[in-house]
Parts: sequence; C-alpha cells; structure tokens
Amino acid sequence: MSLRDEILALDDLRSEKIIVPQWGGREVLIKQLSAKRFMDISKPAANGGEQEQEEFLARIVAESVCDPKTGKPIFLPEDVPALMEKSLEVLRLIGDKATELNGLIKTEEDLRKN
Repeated sequence: MSLRDEILALDDLRSEKIIVPQWGGREVLIKQLSAKRFMDISKPAANGGEQEQEEFLARIVAESVCDPKTGKPIFLPEDVPALMEKSLEVLRLIGDKATELNGLIKTEEDLRKN
C-alpha cells in the first residue's frame, strides 16, 4: 500500500465524550467534522446575521453529537429547528467542544504551548 493510500485510509477525526448536566447528566460523544462537512454547514451562516449564527450553532450540535455507545449521530438535519429552541447554554457547551475539536479555537493547552 502506498503512503497516499495509507494516509487516506486513516481515520483522523477526533472525538471526545462530555457530560451535559442540563440533559440530566447524560454523556454524549462529540465528533470532529470532516473538512467538507464543516464547510457545507458553514455556508448558510456566512451571511453573519443573528438568525444565521443561531442556526449555525444548532447545525454544529446536530452534526457533532453522537451516541457514546454506538458512535452514531443522535440528531438528524431536520432536528435543527428543535435544537434552536434548546438552551443556549447547552448549545454553547457542545458547540465550544465541537469548535475546539475542529481546531477553530485554541485550548488552554494550545495557549500554554505558545
């Protein structure tokens, strides 16, 4: 197998389990999105309006939250409007972890390295 084939075959998407206290202390798995998937869900929020920002956060949650036992997504794309009605605190908790996993914000560890 060539180096190219080896690299393309690797699963390089990270994930991390978190507890969501507002959801009865349930544990969920937050998965990093592929570059393509992240760009696809970022397009509607590109306008920067308030509604678009809320929808973007709900889309990140819908795409990133998985069942920790199976690794399968919990939510469907059609759940985005219902997620927009959930607590902003919860969406931010999950959204912050998702953006961290996707390399969009620096972690405390990253800041210590610099």
